[in-house]
Amino acid sequence: MTPIVPALLGTPSDTHLRDAVNRYLDGVNATAGAEMLYVLDGSGTSLAASDWDKPGTTLGQDLSFRPYVIDALGQGRGRFYGVGITSKRPGYYLSYALRRGQPSRGVVAVKVNLEEAERAWRKLPGDVALIDQRGVVILSTRDDLKFRPLLPLDALQRAEVLRSRPYGEASLQPLRWSQKESLDRDVQVISLDGTDQLASARTLRGAPWQLVLLDDLAPVRAAARNGAITASLAMAVLLLVAVALWQRRRAVRQKLANQAALQAAHDTLESTVVARTAQLRAAQGELVHAGKMAALGQMSAGVVHELNQPLTAMRTLSESAGILLDKDRLDDVRGNLQRIRDMVDRLARLTSQLKTFAHRSELPLVPLLLSQAIVDAQVLVADASKKQRIGIEVDVQPAALSVMAEEAALGSVLVNLMRNAIDAMQDTPQRTLRLTARPREGRVVLSVSDTGPGIHPRILPRLFEPFVTSKPAGAGLGLGLVISAQLVRAMDGTLRATNLEEGGACFMIDLPAAIAVIHSPPVPSPAYSIEQQE
Repeated sequence: MTPIVPALLGTPSDTHLRDAVNRYLDGVNATAGAEMLYVLDGSGTSLAASDWDKPGTTLGQDLSFRPYVIDALGQGRGRFYGVGITSKRPGYYLSYALRRGQPSRGVVAVKVNLEEAERAWRKLPGDVALIDQRGVVILSTRDDLKFRPLLPLDALQRAEVLRSRPYGEASLQPLRWSQKESLDRDVQVISLDGTDQLASARTLRGAPWQLVLLDDLAPVRAAARNGAITASLAMAVLLLVAVALWQRRRAVRQKLANQAALQAAHDTLESTVVARTAQLRAAQGELVHAGKMAALGQMSAGVVHELNQPLTAMRTLSESAGILLDKDRLDDVRGNLQRIRDMVDRLARLTSQLKTFAHRSELPLVPLLLSQAIVDAQVLVADASKKQRIGIEVDVQPAALSVMAEEAALGSVLVNLMRNAIDAMQDTPQRTLRLTARPREGRVVLSVSDTGPGIHPRILPRLFEPFVTSKPAGAGLGLGLVISAQLVRAMDGTLRATNLEEGGACFMIDLPAAIAVIHSPPVPSPAYSIEQQE
């Protein structure tokens, strides 16, 4: 449409006009960025070109045999890819007819260099090839593939190639290309030069060409193989993990079941132990009570004898008081009455002890003067000690030493220990019963020792068990020390036994100390006896 171009077609011999068109085309081409822009006349000869001043210019060349010139003159436009006749460089040619009426007066053609696209393809993974309508590779990232057909060309194709010369001087040696497997319409497994490759093809719009992407299957297959191996290992690991989790869950369930069974067994055992303990405590309480009653039966004969003496004396004193009253001897009467009152108090004390011993009680603890408790116990064993010619030595320091105890229980324990000591010294030449009491860190330790043969080593560890005794059959039940130990424990104390190095046995009563209370001095009382419990 530029006036100078039609003017050149009208007067092609005008050199000044040709020079102007050359410069004009150079400017247009510089803006468009094509490789070359040129104008041909109606016979296909180049009249002007943008590269008129460069080697290999088309200026003056007869290009009428080129398909893009033929198509443009015959159809108004043409397209063609081929190697330049003069430049020897491949390019894509677009041509348009220059008409002012009919026929065409000339052709304008532009050559586009596709090597930039080819260089960009080299940055992509795999190989890229552009195949034209004859099956010839015209562009490729691999130089050894360029201008080589996939299959040998037939005679018609060879004749057309010789006429239009699109591939320049290329030998058109066919590739070793064969299809092995079709995976999809545009995806195939091919063999290229003996190497398996994955070919993915796309047909270009506006041109009968195919763009093919080639990927070597060896790395793909290696990756697939590695992926399969990895997947297999992963599955194996997952399987092992699953088995481990299953075993762990099974172990956890088994552990929970074992814990539940163990807890149930523990609960059952605990309840059984509690029940058996309660039964044993009840049985022990009944046993102790039975022992008390048995001992009470044994004591009854001695108690009757001991009661008859003061009762007879009381009767004699009362009759004497009547006679003295008739004689108006009032002071003597008062003396007799005082002695009768003392005897009644002692009898009351004795019966109270027997009542407490016969019945189970909570043993309320009160401060007791220890020397007075020892004197009361001496009264009950006085007859037996005199009969066996036993010497009793009492050493309580300080004299006002007191303990927290229950009077009847403490008396029963002292009487039992003293009677056991008296019985143990029947066959020994030296017969001494010692009672020693000393305070020790807020408590009081009372020792009852004898000069007898001591406790047999076989019996000593089980001395406080029921029915354990060293006396002949019928002489003791083996319950006295059990009862005594229980009474001492009820008073927050302990009862222990040991053998002395110089001979004899020693029983130690440990009781809580009490604040000293004021008592009247212990007064010797008529001898009372109690049948020994051990």
